[in-house]
Amino acid sequence: MEATTGAGAGIIAGMCRRIASGLAGLLLLPVVTLAPACQQPGRSTRAEEAVPAGRYPDGSAGLQQLWQEVLRACQRDERQRVHDLLASMMMTQRELAELLGPHRAAALWPRYQALMGSMINPGSVELVAYVYEKKYDDVAVIRVDTLPEAEQQPTDRQVLAAMVQKRPLYAVRLKRKSEAKGLRYDFFVYLAGRWRTGNQLGKYLNPEEPQPKGRGSGT
Repeated sequence: MEATTGAGAGIIAGMCRRIASGLAGLLLLPVVTLAPACQQPGRSTRAEEAVPAGRYPDGSAGLQQLWQEVLRACQRDERQRVHDLLASMMMTQRELAELLGPHRAAALWPRYQALMGSMINPGSVELVAYVYEKKYDDVAVIRVDTLPEAEQQPTDRQVLAAMVQKRPLYAVRLKRKSEAKGLRYDFFVYLAGRWRTGNQLGKYLNPEEPQPKGRGSGT
């Protein structure tokens, strides 16, 4: 996640106190286990049940609905619910390969697992604390692929260039209604009836890296 506005020392100190007070709750959460690539790590039965396929529809409205629920859970200090909602956004390796091609997906899979483990486990408690400290009350969904190139983030362009099958690409920002910027989460695509995130994987993409012949995603 990327904070698009600076957090002062007082906010950081408050966050630390809030996070410290929630450590006991974090220890009770089911930690995402990062398993071998042949399995589907982070995709616990609990998370799948929390967000069944088709629960949140495709398009900006569906992603808005999902993140409004994340925001409400943060406001209610429901760490378990936040944890499960974030865990439901993790792609399988097959889905990552569908998005970026099998060669690139295999190379990036360990890093993606680490990024998602951080987002889901400590990240769920940190997000609850951040929403509380910053008094966030709004969700903004950004359709990235339709923005003028000058308005896209560098990582947006990296992801769009690396995708083997072009599809709508989104980002989400948690913020105050009175503010334009806030806490941004990248990147989101809709796959097989579910919202999936690539998290900060765009920072590690080299879109000019050639895909081996005969190993494309297939259509």
